[in-house]
Amino acid sequence: MEESAGGRKAGSETHQGLRFEILGPVRVRRDGVELPLGSRQQRLTLLLLLLNEGRPLHADAITDVLWGDAAPRAAGGTIRTYIYRLRHLFARHGEAELISSTSGGYALRLDPRQVDAGRFIIGVDAAESARSRGDLPAAAHHLRGALALWRDVPMADVHSDLVDRQRVRLEQRRVAALEELFGVQIELGRHREVLEELAAAVTAEPMRERLREFLMMALYRSGRQAEALLAYEEFRRSLGEELGADPGPDLRSLHRRILRADPALQWGHGDPPPLGATRPKPEQLPASLPVFVGRRRELDALEAVPAPVVAIRGMAGIGKTALALRWAHAIADRFPDGQLYMDLAGFDPTGVSVEPGQALRSFLHALGVPAHHIPEGLQAQTGLFRSLLAGRRMVIVLDDVRDAEHVRPLLPGHPECLAIITSRNELSGLIASEGAHPISVGPMGSGDAEALLAARVGVARVAAEPAAVQEITTECAGLPLALAAVAARVAGRPGFSLAAIAAEIRSAHGTLDYFTGTDDDATDLRVAFSRSFEPLSPEARRLFHLLAVHPGDEVDVAGVAAITGLPRYAAQARLTELTSAHLLIEHTPQRYTLHHLLRSYIRERSDQRRPCTLPGDVCVTSP
Repeated sequence: MEESAGGRKAGSETHQGLRFEILGPVRVRRDGVELPLGSRQQRLTLLLLLLNEGRPLHADAITDVLWGDAAPRAAGGTIRTYIYRLRHLFARHGEAELISSTSGGYALRLDPRQVDAGRFIIGVDAAESARSRGDLPAAAHHLRGALALWRDVPMADVHSDLVDRQRVRLEQRRVAALEELFGVQIELGRHREVLEELAAAVTAEPMRERLREFLMMALYRSGRQAEALLAYEEFRRSLGEELGADPGPDLRSLHRRILRADPALQWGHGDPPPLGATRPKPEQLPASLPVFVGRRRELDALEAVPAPVVAIRGMAGIGKTALALRWAHAIADRFPDGQLYMDLAGFDPTGVSVEPGQALRSFLHALGVPAHHIPEGLQAQTGLFRSLLAGRRMVIVLDDVRDAEHVRPLLPGHPECLAIITSRNELSGLIASEGAHPISVGPMGSGDAEALLAARVGVARVAAEPAAVQEITTECAGLPLALAAVAARVAGRPGFSLAAIAAEIRSAHGTLDYFTGTDDDATDLRVAFSRSFEPLSPEARRLFHLLAVHPGDEVDVAGVAAITGLPRYAAQARLTELTSAHLLIEHTPQRYTLHHLLRSYIRERSDQRRPCTLPGDVCVTSP
């Protein structure tokens, strides 16, 4: 590990107190001594609080991770016992106030330097700042210190779907920091020193194009041209065999320059190219769904959009992303300078979304800006991004946006470019201030729903059982995600009749059991609905529970005021919050209805068999 001029090792700990470690097995230490964290469930409870980074975590979110649908009646009491034991453990070591109680949940409030992942991020940020100042040795020092904090696979001894997703994100940040370190070292002329480490990194991450680029450059500058060319050929062959793709334009350009022994590739030869001089053409759009039917009205509306910003809005599972990608691919040839794409994860259940600064750095890199030329500060990054887009025609797809502030810095600012936004929220602020054109996506009609089912399971199979098909599509209520879940089960049971499938759905009526339990959260209906429900205020949650057991098919403001005892203005505010989150449908002015699968979802949450742990939860059984 490198040392600074003051003799302190990079990544060394300067904050006194307990030390929390997640960049390896989950550990808590005091003065180097590991503390006992108790059972696996108690350790996981602590980890969930750590991952929430000081934000309040509701007790039912802990319940969902610890037990899922098998939560015991006493889940809330068990969690309180875990919290009590952790508080007692911390208090014995001088940290009595670390875990605080909030309304319905808990928060673990730490100095980021007490957590190895926090110190890692601090080190990476310090390296970025040093590089922006042109201080490459300091940038290398900070990056090495940050990477030295990694002991093993993060959270290696704790497993859950949520933890596994966080593990992947942390690993991606580690590899990105490693790439930055190699880039700095090569710029400093240390290509021979990093060759062995680079080769090991490429072996561990064979599909990371940027690592391959650094390896080729280091080999070439070390006088090993043939090996640099061989490294490219190995990557090109592997990419073609595994993904059916070709290397990106940067790597292909480097290969051509190595082939002709471009003297400008040698270290110390000439000055770096001017900012944005290469004008690469990014092509970041994910593949469009292989099965896409209907949505003719929405596609026609998109074609007629007069504004350079489009906001595609709708409830969870309604097919917003599929529609956005279908249209973006269809019009890509009108935007010859390329496409940018970012899933902003605005409704991720962990609350860890992609923030505008992260997205901007990724976009700037894709547009050819070296990391050390990316300025500090969101405003400066936005200005550079918009400057680079000037005179270009590009499509920018910004998926799963939380609110207007989440996406505003990423808008191009030039009418030649098109920004396509998807969100579960109304984004009324973006429509008012930025002139975004709203496109609302509703449930599919019965004809499109049948066509989608036929496209997924076969036309003949659907045509043979029209009555069963009608029952299935009625139960799915025009929700593409529900139809996809059913189609997956049908495709996996070729010997089953559709009437048998319809009977299975009928037997689960009133629950989401048939539409969940997949191995992918992206296709699990309960997960999709939860991501819209969790951000609601406690008051809106309570109203949503009440509406789910309301005997009528629709309500109005006066009715809501009556059943809640609220003034009309307060009832209207709650209804507006629910409609803005697309959890209620305002089908005519001031009259609201609830999608029947959402009604099933919230009735499950209100079941008396499940502990009431959320603020605003109403434990009632539907009449």
